[in-house]
Amino acid sequence: MLWLLGGYYVMPYVPPGGPGPDDKIRVDGDLADWVTVPNAIVRDQQEHVTYGAARWKGPEDLSAKIHLAWSAKGIYLAADVTDDQMPSRQTGRMLRAADHVALYLDYDPHEEGRQQVFVAISPTESECYRGDIANIETAGARTDSGYVLEAFVPWAGKPPAMGSDINFEIAVRDTDAKWTRWDKMISLGSDPWRSSRSRLMPLVLGDAKGRGDKPVRESPVTDAVAIAPSQSQTIAFDIEALPKGKKAYLELHVRFDSSRNRASGYCTNALYVMFNGEKLGRKQLADKPAESTMRDGRRVVYISLRDALTAPYAPDFTATDQSASYGDADGYPTAMFRFDVTELIHLGNQSLELHNLRPTSDEYDYTLHIGDVRMIYRRK
Repeated sequence: MLWLLGGYYVMPYVPPGGPGPDDKIRVDGDLADWVTVPNAIVRDQQEHVTYGAARWKGPEDLSAKIHLAWSAKGIYLAADVTDDQMPSRQTGRMLRAADHVALYLDYDPHEEGRQQVFVAISPTESECYRGDIANIETAGARTDSGYVLEAFVPWAGKPPAMGSDINFEIAVRDTDAKWTRWDKMISLGSDPWRSSRSRLMPLVLGDAKGRGDKPVRESPVTDAVAIAPSQSQTIAFDIEALPKGKKAYLELHVRFDSSRNRASGYCTNALYVMFNGEKLGRKQLADKPAESTMRDGRRVVYISLRDALTAPYAPDFTATDQSASYGDADGYPTAMFRFDVTELIHLGNQSLELHNLRPTSDEYDYTLHIGDVRMIYRRK
């Protein structure tokens, strides 16, 4: 099983006939369907008790064996949970305060919006707290040591293809009192629990044998470049593989030094960016408008009609974002530019040209600072 050793989990595929020649996953609470499904996850060690560790008495108190699989229609989940007490009676919208298995999905880790899903599942019901998911199937039963459950969660939106990757986390929560919130939790990750997208981990949609390649989400181009006034620099780098089903973006951060050692405005017509011979500009700009408004109400043009980029005067790439005057009123990053280069990229050598358009000046240091240049790959 590829799990954390390579930094990601592979979820096996369930073909139309099921995981075996005569098998088929049925959401009926009988986990016999899962015997031939690879890549089960066992969580029975204290390092994965990420909430209420001081109250955890051992695997007999709370532990779980979890199975996952996917099809063109959605995700199957099964859990065999050891739980010595199950007194909670919370149901409906209060289900997340009871004993349950929580499934978190993030279909596009780079995007905000409705791409995140949070579903709470108990042996008898489920509740979707985030995402637009309907027709979730659930079945389960109490056992001598706890409970078993199965669930089917349909995909939100367009189903991803084999080899695609998303983010996920699973938490098994335990409530040992009748009407209180859960008091301990065991999860896939080992960091202390907090409700944040940053704790979710990569998941690859693998084949029926649970095999899949490590997801490619980004690759560095260069950490830092300093370009003198009226000068240019070309950066050559290789792309060995283009992730299937993903769009490619070039991201970079730009600025000029501020003589005041704080954010002190913007320099328009600061630079041109060329990628594989094509000037990047308004057409390729992503995740940020070409024009916006500063917090003090003034207009800022990030990219001119001739596709010249604007660079902030600042001591670093985030100082302007924090400025009460020069920060973007809508929260867009002021020094960061991200361009969709899906139609321009190819296998092999890439060429990135950076042109400092500012002339030498006795008054200002127009050395252009460019940093954290990288390629980012997102689901189409």
